[in-house]
Amino acid sequence: MSSGTRSATNVHLVEVLDAMRNWCCRHPSDISGFSFLTWLLRSCEALDVRKQVVGRIVDYALSLRVGNESLWVFVRTMVADGTMGPARADLLRQLTKWLEERGGKGGDEESIVKERARQAVDWIEKYGESLAPSIM
Repeated sequence: MSSGTRSATNVHLVEVLDAMRNWCCRHPSDISGFSFLTWLLRSCEALDVRKQVVGRIVDYALSLRVGNESLWVFVRTMVADGTMGPARADLLRQLTKWLEERGGKGGDEESIVKERARQAVDWIEKYGESLAPSIM
């Protein structure tokens, strides 16, 4: 594949990733959308693009208090399995900091999100090192 074709393919992949991220945020309980987004992210060579997509989903989940399990399974998988490379530590730190800042405060809606985020962090810490890296 020529570099011109590769560049065009990467531009299209970034556009599809952005469209899919938007779709997933509008349908946070649909695991099939997150599964497809996972596949797309693993096809993307640019770490900065992968970090931006996953980071925006984490920001969305935390700022809007989205507690859908499908979204959090996606987050924990992307952060734990090596797809995020060195950005893994930044995302894990973001989740941990958010949890620390909230402590015991928050209503029912935030309690669900805190539980999901805590479960994701625990899962990442427990299984993240043992998962084979998808992309490095």
